[in-house]
Amino acid sequence: NAMPILKEFLFDANDSVILTSATLAIANDLHYTASTYLLKADDYLSYITPSPFDYQQQSIIAIPTDNPAYNQIGENAYVEMVINNLEQIIPAVIGGVLVLFTSYAMLNKVYFALKQKTNFKEYNILAHGQDGSRTSIIQNLSQVEKTIVLGANSFWEGVDIKGTGLTTVVIVKLPFTPPNRAITSAKMEYIQKQGQNSFTQYSLPQAVLKFRQGSGRLIRSHTDWGALIILDNRIITKKYGAQFLNSLPEQPIIKGPLHEVCKQLRRFMQNKQV
Repeated sequence: NAMPILKEFLFDANDSVILTSATLAIANDLHYTASTYLLKADDYLSYITPSPFDYQQQSIIAIPTDNPAYNQIGENAYVEMVINNLEQIIPAVIGGVLVLFTSYAMLNKVYFALKQKTNFKEYNILAHGQDGSRTSIIQNLSQVEKTIVLGANSFWEGVDIKGTGLTTVVIVKLPFTPPNRAITSAKMEYIQKQGQNSFTQYSLPQAVLKFRQGSGRLIRSHTDWGALIILDNRIITKKYGAQFLNSLPEQPIIKGPLHEVCKQLRRFMQNKQV
C-alpha cells in the first residue's frame, strides 16, 4: 500500500500540497479521496469548483427503464440486451459513439454481433483490442463519420474529442471492480476486518469515480453537446444509484422504455444539429 509512504514523504513532509482533478469528489464530497490518502478532517481544506460548461443545455442523460438487471438474466442474456439496445440507440443519434464496457469478454461478444448486422454495414465499428492501437481508434472516432468505438479500461479516461466526433457515450454496466480480483479481494477483506462495510467504503466509491471518468468523455468544450446513455438499470433501481447520478453535473434526465428514450434522443440530436 503506497498511501502510508505518500502520507509520510509527501503530505507530512511539506507545508502544503495541492491536489487537483476533475474526478476527486463523490456526490460533491471529498471525504473518500482524503481518507484514501490517510488524511483526517483537520489535515486539509477542500473546494469543489462548478463546471464551466452549461450541462443543462449541452447534454442529457438517458436511462432505459425496461432493461433487466444483470444478476437476473446472466451474461449471455445481458449481452443480447446490450446488442438490442445499441441497434435502436445508434440509428437515433448523430455523430460518433463511444460504448464503454467493464469486461473484454462482453465487449468482444457485442463487437462480433454488431459486425454481422447487415443494417450496420454503413458504420465504422472499432473495438479496443481488435482494430489497432488505442491512438488510431481514437483518431478514427474524431475523423471518420459514423464511427462506433467499443472500449474498456483505458477508454474510460483520456479520450478528448470535441464536436460531432463524439456525441454519445454509452455505459453498458456500472464500473464495479469484480470482487474476485486478488487485490480487490484483499482490500475488501482488510476493510471488513476493520469493522467497516467494504461495499460502501471501497467498491461503491471506486465505481463512482470511474463512472465520473467515463461520463467525462462527453462534454469537452463550451460548444460541445451530446448524450450519456446508461444501460445498467441499477442506477435507478438501487438506492446507491443516486450516488452515481449525484456525482454528475445537474442536467436533464430522460427515463422511460427504450423506444421512447430513442425518440427523445433523436429529437435532442436533431435540435442540436440545427
